Amino acid sequence: MAETENTQTSYEQVTNLKPVWLIEYEKLQKVVAQDPSLQIVFRADHDNPCVPQISTKKMTTDDYPLVVEAPIGFWTPQRDWGKGKWIETANIQQGKEIEHLKKQVSELSKTTETVQTQQKNQNVESAQSSQLMMMVTKQLGIMNTKIDNLVDKIAPVAPSTPTQSTTATQVTTPAPKEGGAQ
Repeated sequence: MAETENTQTSYEQVTNLKPVWLIEYEKLQKVVAQDPSLQIVFRADHDNPCVPQISTKKMTTDDYPLVVEAPIGFWTPQRDWGKGKWIETANIQQGKEIEHLKKQVSELSKTTETVQTQQKNQNVESAQSSQLMMMVTKQLGIMNTKIDNLVDKIAPVAPSTPTQSTTATQVTTPAPKEGGAQ
């Protein structure tokens, strides 16, 4: 049982883990604190991706293979000289990047689904609008036909030339009686 306890890693040990370069950097900071004429730089080449070392020459800019900027926040940094910045090469960082990419893909998928749903809704609305427009057009056509028929019925008939002679008939009305009831 004692062997098992010795081989298990405690939470405190895991949370206090530091990258090797950072442990060396912190040791060198103590040396530089005693002698301000010294400076910490980082050797970053193919064989040494990030090795802190002391320089007696003050540097303000990078000079291959030495880098002035500390790779704070990186676990296994490597200098990308083409881009002029530190990059992470640790698997844990790649895992984080993969998780970040998965999240972005998931969000894009949701956005795509939303857009597709909106397009389907718009297509349905457009189809409904087209059907409504066709119905209105059809009703307008029917109404125009009915109006034309009514106009034909109401319009005065053009006078035709008489073929028979017409004689006037005189209508007489009785004359009012005089002295009628008062």
